[in-house]
Amino acid sequence: MIRLIRNSGFGLIEVLLALVVVSVGASALVKLSKIYIQTTGESRDFEVALQLAESKMDDLTSYEVIQTTTGKFAYQDLANNTGGEMTSGSYSIGSVTYLLTWAVTNQYWIVGSWMTTEPSPLPAYPERKQLVVNVAWIDREGVSQSISLDSTVSPNISSTSSELNSLLIRSEFPRVSYIPELIPDVMGVVINSIGIKRETQKPSPIVYKEGRGVLVKFETISFDTKQLRTHLQEQVTLSCDCSIQSAGSALLPATSYYHMDAVIWRVGETASKGRGVPDSHQPSLCSKCCLNHFDGVGNSFDNYYHQARKSHMHFHYSDRSYSPANSIGDNYEEACRFQRIGGYYQPMPDWNLIALVAVGPDFLLNTENRELYESYISYAVKAYAKAQIQAQATPSVLETFVPTPFAEWLKARGGTTEITVAPGTYQLIARGIYADFMEDSYLNELDLVNDADVLQKLPFYELNLTLLGDWSSSDTNYAVVTSESIQTLTDTESYYFGSFSRGRLHAIADTNSLTSDILAVTVKVKRSNSGITGTQAISLADTASLSATLKVKIENSKVD
Repeated sequence: MIRLIRNSGFGLIEVLLALVVVSVGASALVKLSKIYIQTTGESRDFEVALQLAESKMDDLTSYEVIQTTTGKFAYQDLANNTGGEMTSGSYSIGSVTYLLTWAVTNQYWIVGSWMTTEPSPLPAYPERKQLVVNVAWIDREGVSQSISLDSTVSPNISSTSSELNSLLIRSEFPRVSYIPELIPDVMGVVINSIGIKRETQKPSPIVYKEGRGVLVKFETISFDTKQLRTHLQEQVTLSCDCSIQSAGSALLPATSYYHMDAVIWRVGETASKGRGVPDSHQPSLCSKCCLNHFDGVGNSFDNYYHQARKSHMHFHYSDRSYSPANSIGDNYEEACRFQRIGGYYQPMPDWNLIALVAVGPDFLLNTENRELYESYISYAVKAYAKAQIQAQATPSVLETFVPTPFAEWLKARGGTTEITVAPGTYQLIARGIYADFMEDSYLNELDLVNDADVLQKLPFYELNLTLLGDWSSSDTNYAVVTSESIQTLTDTESYYFGSFSRGRLHAIADTNSLTSDILAVTVKVKRSNSGITGTQAISLADTASLSATLKVKIENSKVD
C-alpha cells in the first residue's frame, strides 16, 4: 500500500527508487506481453500446419479407384508430391508461408515380409504404400519448424469382407520402433501371457473444433517387450450436422474378428437404408458419417450401429428439446466413430463406455495403484464379455449392465481413490474403459476364465477422458473444477493446459471450520459417440452416461 502524508515531500532517494520500480515493472510487462503474443502466434501457426497436414493426408487416402483411370484419382497414382486435389508447394495463410510436401514409398510382400525392392515379375500395383506428409515453415523468431504425419494405405476400397480378408491373410503387421507414452496420460495394459501391451494415446494433439462440429482422433497401439509396435488402430470420432436424403445404398458398421494375434475389423457390408447428407463448413469425414450412420430396415443388430442393438433414431436439438427428423430435408445432429481399415476411414459400431474412473494427479504414478487399475480393466472387460454371452438369451442385459465401479472395487481390496490436498491447484485425471460388441459365434469360442491371452482377443480400449468429460464440484465455496468448452487443441507439450481446461481443481482454504469436510468432485461422460466428442447428445436415448466421483479433503488452514 502507498501512503500519502500531507505536507511532506519526496527525497531524491525515494524518487530514484520509484523510477527503478516503475522501469522494472514496465520492462517486465513489456516482456510478458511479448511472450504472450509470441506463444499465441506460435500456437496458431502450429494449429494451421497441423490442419494442413491432416487435410493432405485425408486427401491422399480418398482415391476412388485402384488402377490409373482417366478422370479418376487412383491408388496407383500416389507418388512423391503427386496424388489428390491439394498440390505440393507453398501455402500462404495469414502472415506465414507453409511448404507442403509428401513422400510415398511403395512396399511389396516378399518372402513373408514387407520390402521396398520391386519384385519380379512386378505386380500391377504395390500391395501397400507408406505415406509421409510434411509441413515446414519459418516461425516468428526466424527458426525453421516442421511437422510430419505418416500412414499406410493398401489397394482395397471394397466394402466386401472377402477382399479385405484376402489381403490380411498374407499380411504381417510391421514391427517398428515405438516409445510408450508416460503415466498418467497413457496406460499400457498387458493383454497376453508374453507381455504384449495395448495402449491408447491421449486425445492430443488431434482435437478439432469446426463450427458446431468436433473431431477427436487418437491411436490404439499394441507393442511387445522390446518396444516394437505390433499393431495400430487409428480412430476418429466426430460430430456432424446432417439432413435426411432419400434411402439408398450405404454401409453397415464394421465387425471384429481375431487374426494374427490382434483384433481385426472387417469393413461393413452394404445395405439399402436411410441416408443423410452433411451441412456445409464441417470436417470432410461428415459426408461418410451422415451417409452411413443411419438406421437400417428390420430388427437385426446388423442393421444398427448402437451397441445395445437399439435404433438411435434422428433428432434436431433446439431450445433444450429434441424434434424428430423424419422427412427428406429435415435437419438432425449425428455423431460417428471411424477406424482406418484398408487405407480408408470406415464406419464402426458406436463407442460403448462400460466404466469411468476418476483419480488424483499422482494415483497412477504409484506402482501398486497402477497394477490394481490394470487388474480392474481386465475384470471390467471380461465382465462385459460375460454379459454379452448372457444377452444371447436375454438381450436387455446389455442395456443396464455396468461393472462394479472402480472406487468400490478398489475399496474391497484395501485401496482408495480419495485424496487429501492442501489449498492449491491440481490436475485430476479421468479414465474410461470401452468395450465393443462381438458376434455370438466369436464370443462362444472364448474361454474367459482359463485363457491367459483372452484380453488380446477382446476389442477394448482404455482412454484418457480428462479433457472430454464434464466436471463439477459438490461445493464450489471450497473446490472449483474447470470444465471449459472443447476447442481445437494445439499445445502438445502442455497437454492439460493448452487451448481449454477440464478437471483442473482449485482447492480453496477452509477458514470457516476447524475440520474440513470431504467434498465430491464428479466427472460425467456420455456412453456413446457424443461422449468422445464432448458435444450435445444426438437424441434422448444418447443421453445415457456414466459418472465417477472422487472424494477430496482439503487440509484445514485456519489461522487462530
